[in-house]
Amino acid sequence: ADTYTLTYTAGANGTISGTSPQTVNSGSNGSAVTATPNTGYKFVSWSDGVTTATRTDRSVAADISVSASFAPITYTLTYTAGTNGTISGTSPQTVNYQASGSEVTAVPNSGYVFTSWSDGVLTAKRTDTNVTADKSVTASFAINTYTLTYTAGANGTISGTSPQTVNYGASGTAVTATPATGYSFDVWSDGVTTATRTDSNITANKSVTASFKINSYTLTYTAGANGKLKNGNTNLTSPWSQTVNYGGTGSTITAVASANYRFSSWSDGSTANPRTDTSVSADISVTANFVADTYTLTYTAGANGTISGTSPQTVN
Repeated sequence: ADTYTLTYTAGANGTISGTSPQTVNSGSNGSAVTATPNTGYKFVSWSDGVTTATRTDRSVAADISVSASFAPITYTLTYTAGTNGTISGTSPQTVNYQASGSEVTAVPNSGYVFTSWSDGVLTAKRTDTNVTADKSVTASFAINTYTLTYTAGANGTISGTSPQTVNYGASGTAVTATPATGYSFDVWSDGVTTATRTDSNITANKSVTASFKINSYTLTYTAGANGKLKNGNTNLTSPWSQTVNYGGTGSTITAVASANYRFSSWSDGSTANPRTDTSVSADISVTANFVADTYTLTYTAGANGTISGTSPQTVN
């Protein structure tokens, strides 16, 4: 009987299991052969169009010589951005077995920060290597938070919360710089001039200090009619003023009466003369009052007579 030869060969990246070549009588069947891909590859087809990796040629009527072809297994890498971010780089990617993908980056929107990929990777940039399976991961993002810190300089305190943690674009809560007794708020270190402030549309950390200045007061002395003012031996123009810090002491002022007059009191009731205002905590404005000197006229009757009219008499 006629015989035929069945020859099975493997193309690149695979092998043949089973007998090859085979000698088969005309009209008989060959034995099974299988095209087995190497790791990372898959069977595609035989060169005669047969698409099953295992084949048994039957009722052979001619020589057969076929080759099995193989192709790399490919995997899909898919990268997705969660809310408040985007992905830069290629997604999806098709990658051969044990090959590497290309770099992708999770990019947060303004005011947000990358936190992690859904498979636990913590770097925003990633390049997956030695790929052996499909992969689909999502990047997560969180809103940025910022710290607002308010500090009082010397001679004051802060009321309100400090520090504060505030989300991007949000507002903090009100804080107030409160001066100690005898002081007043001056300015915050960033130039804000209101003692109470609420910072809004926050996009960065902020740390500011409130400064305070000591209060100053004006002491004004005026000489009333028929007198003048002196400081020691120095004549002062009336009215005369001086500026004194809180708790401080003014200069000594003397109310000097004109001839035939005398000092009586200051307009605030003080009879101190000279006067020195101490522990100043408010503006002071006083006038020195003067009154004419007075004399007593006394008339007395000697023996054997009387006085008619007023005696004694008080006369300026």
